[in-house]
Amino acid sequence: MSFSNTSSYKDELSQVTLTDAGLSVMALFLALFITSANATTIMAIWRTPALRTLANTYVCSLACADFIVGLVCVLLALFMLPPVRLELFYKHIEVCSLFQGTTIGMSALSAIHMTLIAVDRYLYIIQPYFYQRVVTLRVISVFICMAWVIGLVLSFLPQFTTVPYGDVPLCDITARQPVWYTFYTCTVLFSALCVVNLIMYSIILHAAGKQRRAVRATAPVPQQNGKVQGKGDNEK
Repeated sequence: MSFSNTSSYKDELSQVTLTDAGLSVMALFLALFITSANATTIMAIWRTPALRTLANTYVCSLACADFIVGLVCVLLALFMLPPVRLELFYKHIEVCSLFQGTTIGMSALSAIHMTLIAVDRYLYIIQPYFYQRVVTLRVISVFICMAWVIGLVLSFLPQFTTVPYGDVPLCDITARQPVWYTFYTCTVLFSALCVVNLIMYSIILHAAGKQRRAVRATAPVPQQNGKVQGKGDNEK
């Protein structure tokens, strides 16, 4: 690329449009909302003994992951401003990799937590005796630690797999990261988590519907003479 084209490219990035400013403000509001909501959740569980249940251990860990996602939205707000994007993301590829990796890693971590919550609710509702016998704080802690390891690996892996900038720097994940990271690893992981969530909640909804029909079948039916009978009595 010629020197004149590079100069015009930088001149274009030095201008901030109304759209850029609006998107940046929206990202900041999103960051404020996500961080404040999840910080409130963490504090509520921490300060309320009644909320310190095994299931809420997953919820608290999920809130921590989402809190980091809220902080990433601050980087997104900065990325929306062309001058900042030029000086911070295009001149320092490590910041670009941190932005991309943390976005994917923490999003994957949130999805893993939602899957763990789905499996936990499945065992609690469908297999209550197994749940009481096997599920302990130690078991939950092991799964949470495994989830965080996966999330952190996905977050920091782009620092070692980033393709260097060319003549024109472009903080684009499809150009900076290999296909096996952006497609195979992330797509397969998210797809598998979605399938597990769908299966778990489908079974839970089916069990809930079956239980509701059973309750309706045994509900008392008012009679004309003022007596109340069960539905089974009418068949005698």
